[in-house]
Amino acid sequence: MAEVLKKTPPDLTAIARRRDGAFSSEEVARIIDGRAEIRSHGGREMPVWGASFQELGRDDDRETEIAAKIAALVAWLRSIQEPPEGVEE
Repeated sequence: MAEVLKKTPPDLTAIARRRDGAFSSEEVARIIDGRAEIRSHGGREMPVWGASFQELGRDDDRETEIAAKIAALVAWLRSIQEPPEGVEE
């Protein structure tokens, strides 16, 4: 799908590299959730997943379910980060 998009998607394996080796789970979770305004994030091309997950929620405490889904995405993103330049695994 990347070739049909108007804007090239970012390399999700380089989140930490773009932030000098740091991967902030809290920041990434807020960006994925999208319900809070994040000035440095730029435009809203990405869906607001917090709202989408809320609509799909099955339990009475949808915020718990939303947080769990976002936490799973953040954990996966952390797991695919490339090591910093010059560091071998």
